[in-house]
Amino acid sequence: MVGTVRKDKREVPREFRVARGSPLCSSKFEFHPPCTLVSYVPKPNKVVILMSTMHNDAIIDADSGDSRKPEVITYYNRTKNGVDS
Repeated sequence: MVGTVRKDKREVPREFRVARGSPLCSSKFEFHPPCTLVSYVPKPNKVVILMSTMHNDAIIDADSGDSRKPEVITYYNRTKNGVDS
């Protein structure tokens, strides 16, 4: 399972919801087997949060260049269908 999580959910840690103070293109990872939670800052004051049961490490995709996107996000963008498209 790989999908986005709304940042207003109480289960999401506070430091994952806030973009202030985080540099652009930075990522935060939290591992709680079998799930991985990723917070990514693509723009100022914007946070993208994803949860995955397929990814168990903090790999940054080398093909994403200067945007330094985590592998979880590039996988999600490559395979999203249905509601998210």
